[in-house]
Amino acid sequence: MKYKTALRVLCAIVSVLLLLPSFIACGKEETLAVDQNQVVGTVNGKDVYYDELYFLVQYYYDSVKENCGGDSVQMQAELDRLVKENITANYAILALCENLGLTYREKDWKDEIDAELEQIIDDSYGGDEEAYLADMKEVGLTERYLRYTTGLDLLYNSLLTEYPQRGLVATKDTEILNYIKQNFLHVYHLALFNDSDEEKEANYRKLSEAAEKLQSGEATIYELIKKGYTEDFSDPSASGYYITKDTMEKTYEEAAFDLEINEVSNVVISMGENNDGRWVSCYYVIQRVAIDEDYIQSHLTALQTQYYGSVIAADLEKIEQTLSFIPNEFYASLNLCELLSPEEPDTTWIVILCVAGGVLLIAAIAVPVILLKKSHAKKNLRQSHPKDLSRQRRKE
Repeated sequence: MKYKTALRVLCAIVSVLLLLPSFIACGKEETLAVDQNQVVGTVNGKDVYYDELYFLVQYYYDSVKENCGGDSVQMQAELDRLVKENITANYAILALCENLGLTYREKDWKDEIDAELEQIIDDSYGGDEEAYLADMKEVGLTERYLRYTTGLDLLYNSLLTEYPQRGLVATKDTEILNYIKQNFLHVYHLALFNDSDEEKEANYRKLSEAAEKLQSGEATIYELIKKGYTEDFSDPSASGYYITKDTMEKTYEEAAFDLEINEVSNVVISMGENNDGRWVSCYYVIQRVAIDEDYIQSHLTALQTQYYGSVIAADLEKIEQTLSFIPNEFYASLNLCELLSPEEPDTTWIVILCVAGGVLLIAAIAVPVILLKKSHAKKNLRQSHPKDLSRQRRKE
């Protein structure tokens, strides 16, 4: 009988706990979203999560839509290619670091990641965390993925120290100077970003005209910049750009390295980040000029970092060719053109289970104790009554 009582108590507790989610759900509006931690596939045995996929799709969506003319089938194929390529590139960094004995665990980088994000909030949002979170939501960036990519960036930066320490790159100034002279190009360019379909044809005509003016000597690159033939103002010192292989978009890089000194390219079709920070198609006209040795001397540290980055990039590309993103069934079921926004996992169940675990633990301990006490009490009563009765009889 006492065990049935205990079971009834435990069953009552479990019944209430099982009904709690339905009570909570009644008070919540159903939202169309996907758990950010939903696994969409693997790379090199490591899970890839939905929020990573979602952010990459949002990042490329506008340019892909423009390039594919809104055709959903072509868009799906192009988005699939781009996100797989970028996901694999991220995991190539992890693989390269592991090859060097460096591992990434967020808890090991927590303080550095916190400091980086606090700096972003202070510098870009004046310390307004709400504005920062609102912007993250607008671009489809979750805190989990932002922390992951920030940690990945910190890990990558550690390679810039690790490579010279291991003798994988030159460290003496004379060696670095020789490398730069042999492997770097000095270029200027004009760039127009195709922010909409309507601009593409006009931009191409404008830069074709600019290329003719430069090739014929009718105008200089500086004159054309002043006359509005470019939308890229990332060279405020007007010193041009020093580039090396594996540091630029492939089509740009190939066109630049095909040029002789003072030669001007035709219009180069490429991709680039526009002034709004969006990845879009764009057109370039590139002019190669002679390397300025005084500039190299005065910017040696920056060029040295770029040199190290190019060596690391070449190693990453080799590793990337050995990796592939393996999608799962969930990924295969997705329409990349119509992804639902990622959301943090619902912690309601976690709270409920924690409460349930606590209550059940208390019940598991308390109920037997109560029953045991009752059992002892009944036993004591049975043992005391006969004595009392016997005394009573003797008195009578």
